[in-house]
Amino acid sequence: MDVQDNHGEATLGAFLICELCLCMQHAEDLENELYELLQEFEKSSPAFLRLPAPS
Repeated sequence: MDVQDNHGEATLGAFLICELCLCMQHAEDLENELYELLQEFEKSSPAFLRLPAPS
């Protein structure tokens, strides 16, 4: 995640990380669902998350 070093961005980043962790926790098959989950998260929070291209 790319979070600017200020109170507002850090607070928002903390909530986004918490949301991402909850989504990961509720995944039935995290190993197979992780990349798709991260892509969906990236769409909702494009300024914070950058994904590498799949290999």
